[in-house]
Amino acid sequence: MANKSPLTHQSAFFCIIALAIALTGVSCTQEDPSFLLRSDFSPVGNVIEYSLQLHRVGTVFENGEPLREVEFEIDADISYTTQEILPGDIAVVLEQQKWDMDKTDDSGKVTREIKERAYRLQFKPNGKIVGFEVVSAMSPAWTKYIRQYYEQGMPIFPSEKIKIGHSWTQHSTVELENGEMAQSGTTYTVKGTARKLKHDCLILEYTGNLTLPYIPDSKDSTEGRGHDQIEMNGLLYLDHEAGILVSSEERRRIISTRSFFRDNQLVEHVAESDEMVSSGLKNISVE
Repeated sequence: MANKSPLTHQSAFFCIIALAIALTGVSCTQEDPSFLLRSDFSPVGNVIEYSLQLHRVGTVFENGEPLREVEFEIDADISYTTQEILPGDIAVVLEQQKWDMDKTDDSGKVTREIKERAYRLQFKPNGKIVGFEVVSAMSPAWTKYIRQYYEQGMPIFPSEKIKIGHSWTQHSTVELENGEMAQSGTTYTVKGTARKLKHDCLILEYTGNLTLPYIPDSKDSTEGRGHDQIEMNGLLYLDHEAGILVSSEERRRIISTRSFFRDNQLVEHVAESDEMVSSGLKNISVE
């Protein structure tokens, strides 16, 4: 009896191949990539340079009544120079800031002012700051304030490899000017990857708050004391292979409270402000 299906064997063969390909696709499904986040300032003499832009608008209240409107912009250049690598791969880094900013006097006249600041920081490979020193002149109260800002505001990376979608939260406890304790925390989430300023980056989305006390050491009651409450959300673009920050974008809502005496009368100042802050990598070199 003649074979009525002369392509039967070939069809079966191609069906087997198709099935094998399909099964191969199932059995060899690629796993989601994982990433080890780290902070890398090596080698000694490494210099990382950034530009930063800030815009703030807000209102200052005195004893509950509007006192004045506030708006200013800041352009800054910030560099990190690695001075030493300690045991445990702790990097000793000199941070230098040059701020070009608006200054408004009591008459409302705006002038441009340049300020420079410098700090010496010690970073662990996971980004945690384990040493902080002010190099430029600064009051003890501002030194404590800035240290709190760095310790609360810098991400500390997980020790294990993580995948897109992973989240972690950092918590801090601080003592306020009235002796009460306050909690703050920030949650970071790995959202994906992107090409940014010629770098392959991981995108970290974050949201949280900072609580920054300002407590003067002097007993002068005319010097304001209080704290800043900062609600923030933003994006960090990290070159995870190189271990450096490439770019950042952040929105902040800031409520600052200060209490002081004027003519033996207690004065309460509250400033409510909104800020936009962005930064970008300019250059990497070795001295």
